[in-house]
Amino acid sequence: MKELRKKALKEMLFVFIVLAFVFGFAMYNVIPALMTIANGQNLDEVDFSAEDLDGTYLSGTLYFIYGSYVEEVDGDKTVAMEYIIDGGSDYYIGLRVPKSGIKRAEALMEACFSYLDEEADEDAVIARQYKISGTIRKMPSDSLKYYRDWWDWYNLDEESQSIILPYYLDTDQIGAYDKGGVIGCGCLALTMVAIAIFLLIRVLSGAYQKSITKYISASANPEATREKVENFLSSTPEVNGIKLNNQFFCGHNGARTIFCEISKIVWAYQYTVTKKRNGFTVGHEYSVMLGLLDGKKESVSVANEEQAQAILKTLAENYPHITLGYSDELDKMFRKNREEFLAHYNAVMQQTQNDPFASI
Repeated sequence: MKELRKKALKEMLFVFIVLAFVFGFAMYNVIPALMTIANGQNLDEVDFSAEDLDGTYLSGTLYFIYGSYVEEVDGDKTVAMEYIIDGGSDYYIGLRVPKSGIKRAEALMEACFSYLDEEADEDAVIARQYKISGTIRKMPSDSLKYYRDWWDWYNLDEESQSIILPYYLDTDQIGAYDKGGVIGCGCLALTMVAIAIFLLIRVLSGAYQKSITKYISASANPEATREKVENFLSSTPEVNGIKLNNQFFCGHNGARTIFCEISKIVWAYQYTVTKKRNGFTVGHEYSVMLGLLDGKKESVSVANEEQAQAILKTLAENYPHITLGYSDELDKMFRKNREEFLAHYNAVMQQTQNDPFASI
């Protein structure tokens, strides 16, 4: 069945290309963010006296919060808070925290307030300190206004103003990228890899040839049956996308192999799907639908209508027990009154048993 697995792999090639494209798109956003993190600086070591800190990625321990000056809302929901923290040992900057981090920031701020009011000791503050990371950004004008109002900035002398820097550490940003977007792209990339591995394992393990493996395992002599099936697959030429002889039928539906005994096919007809766009027909997809003795239906992919008709012609000329063509009455009978539908099948099979020279 190696040939069938190769065919399944070929059929899945487009899927792998799509997965690779999505993976590449995701990593296009993830890699720069990872490089930003790798080149980031420690919050305790950065030089806050530098002329331009905008875009600097930092990580480290948040030791103290002096207060909050902005609450960002969307409708009646708080989406972010902005706080005042140390910028090294000589400066102050803002800290922007998204909704997911507000609880921890508020807990630290309350501990700091209690410490400044001498209601708690230093250990209470230390217990609520935590690791943060983010990107230094220039404050937008609205944030800067409230930030300076908190400090009563315009009543401060020039030296005091110089240590209150117009930046905040945005913990929701990794360089120029939104942290949530980076995480989402990273998860997307991992998902694409997982799907690709899963599909590749299925292809290589023969999962798409399950109809064959089930047939072999259910037979009275699996080894002899396997040899017979392998001989059929290797020695029977593929014509119009299928292989068949007086015992077996083998076709494909995408990567999946459709395999059964030819005697188990009781109905066959062309199935056409009309593809439309904006009300206009833009193409058709064709397949040969097989109705099986157990009531199941299997769709066999074909390249075009000519190939579908060629398969049906071959079945008509060589396998008289198969009812050909579609009608609503036949479909209803097949689904709800299969005994009546199988009358033709039973009659031909009975004739075959009585005539040693007849074959199907």
